[in-house]
Amino acid sequence: TKSQAIAREVADAVAEATGQPIRGVVAAPVRPVFGSASPGIVIELGYLTNANDAALLSTEEYQGALADGIWKGIDAYLNAVVESKGPTPTGSER
Repeated sequence: TKSQAIAREVADAVAEATGQPIRGVVAAPVRPVFGSASPGIVIELGYLTNANDAALLSTEEYQGALADGIWKGIDAYLNAVVESKGPTPTGSER
């Protein structure tokens, strides 16, 4: 599904940005935006009850790496969608 594809891109990019392993990408009947037909994902970036995760999550450097990974994953997904549809119109042709 589209949601699984974007979830995989984001998971891979977050893992690359942070150096942390992917703990899994799981399909579930979740709609982050109720009633939306757009792909959606829920991202678990760590657990505050885990001392190691909490230590990482409390640093600006790690938070920045997470944000960078999420952005790069979404960007990779959108680029793949555009490439699969072919060239897009430019200028007033949109």
